[in-house]
Amino acid sequence: MRISYYIISFFFIFNTASYANSEKIISNQDNIKIEERNESQEFLNYLNSPNEKTERFFDTLSQSPSIIKLKNLTSFVFGGQNAAFQDKNHMISLSYGDNVSANGHNMHYLSGRYSIPVNLFMNGRASIEVGGILGNSNYVGGNNTVNQVIVGLMYEGVFNFNYFYVTGGIGPYYRNENHSTIPGDGIGSKFVFGAKLAIGKTFFQRYNLEFVYRHFSNGELEVPNTGYNFLGIEASIRF
Repeated sequence: MRISYYIISFFFIFNTASYANSEKIISNQDNIKIEERNESQEFLNYLNSPNEKTERFFDTLSQSPSIIKLKNLTSFVFGGQNAAFQDKNHMISLSYGDNVSANGHNMHYLSGRYSIPVNLFMNGRASIEVGGILGNSNYVGGNNTVNQVIVGLMYEGVFNFNYFYVTGGIGPYYRNENHSTIPGDGIGSKFVFGAKLAIGKTFFQRYNLEFVYRHFSNGELEVPNTGYNFLGIEASIRF
C-alpha cells in the first residue's frame, strides 16, 4: 500500500513539473514572437520615416544659393508663361526659307500655319501647316522642276529665356509630288518627317519674329533620303 502511494505521488509530481515546463516553453515562444514583431515594426518604422541626418542634409542642400538659382532657372525655362504666346491663345504665321542642302538645288520654302499653345510636360506649340517647295534642281536635261505642295502637323517645345525663346519640334508631313527620279532630289517618298529649330522674339504685345532652320526627310523609310534643309525667317501675329 505504501509503495502504491509513492508511485502515485511520483507520477503526480512528474506530470505537474512537465506541465509547468511546457507552460514555460510556450510562454518563452510567445515572448520571442512578440520581440520579433516589435523588431519588425521598428524596422518598418525606420523605413517609413526619413533618417534625421538624411533629412537635414537634403533640407540644407535645397536651401543652398546654387540649388535655388538652378530651380528658378529650370522653372523659368520649362514652365511659367509660354514665351511664344504670352497672354494670347492663337497664332498665324508666314514662313520663308532658302535651300541650304549640299545638293545645290535652287529651292525655296513658303508656308502658312496656325498654332495654339499646348502644354504636355512643358510649354509647347501645336501647329497645322500648309506650304510649298518651289524651284528647280541642278540637274541638267529633262524636267528638273521640283515644285510640290506639303501639308503637315508639328509639335514644338518652347524654352523661355530672358529676351528671347527657343523652339524645337517634329511632326508628320505629306507632299503631293515625289521627284526622286530627278538625280539629287533627296527624298524617295511622299510621306516625310518635318523637323524645326527656331530662335524667336516677341514685339509690341502681339507679334513674333523667328529665325528658322527646317529639315525634311523620310527617316530612311525609302531611298533616296538625303533630305531638304532650309534656313529662313518666320513672322507671326498672336491674338
